[in-house]
Amino acid sequence: MNIQGTGSSYVITATAGANGSVTPPGVQTVATGGSQTYTITPNPGYHVLDVLVDGGSVGTVTSYAFTNVTVNHTISATFESNAPVINVTAPPAGGSYAQNFSLPVTWTTDVPISTGEFVVWAYSGSAFYIGQLVANNGTASNSTSVTLNVQPGPGTTYNIVVGYRPTVGIGAFTEYGASAGTFTVN
Repeated sequence: MNIQGTGSSYVITATAGANGSVTPPGVQTVATGGSQTYTITPNPGYHVLDVLVDGGSVGTVTSYAFTNVTVNHTISATFESNAPVINVTAPPAGGSYAQNFSLPVTWTTDVPISTGEFVVWAYSGSAFYIGQLVANNGTASNSTSVTLNVQPGPGTTYNIVVGYRPTVGIGAFTEYGASAGTFTVN
């Protein structure tokens, strides 16, 4: 819809992408010379990616004011998911497991994650083992079992590292969480 100003008033059209809002939404009529302030609010677990005013970026602002309005305007916002904080809750510290044991691994994220995927590694302090991909289940709680197909060595300890990437099969794993303590494989 293309609404033209009448000379005594103009319109500002606000739109928001998925996972956030621009308030007030839709088409607002503003008197010539008047003002209108907008609030840009991401949903929980998201942040403002960009705000466009009349097609040009004004950055990641969460508020924008049109002042002395004498033409029609547009404002639109896009949002993206925050990087999750990963907390590995199992295995517990101090365990000892047989080589090729199927070790249960659980982890949580600070917010439910609806995109991307995880990877689970056993880490010896100098090398990563396993590299099992785990599909995102859309919640903040995840679990899997990994087979400890590592070479046991005297004095070698391991912990579990969980990585996350926002797009399945694309890009590096950018967020990590690790089990608090170490375990051995015998």
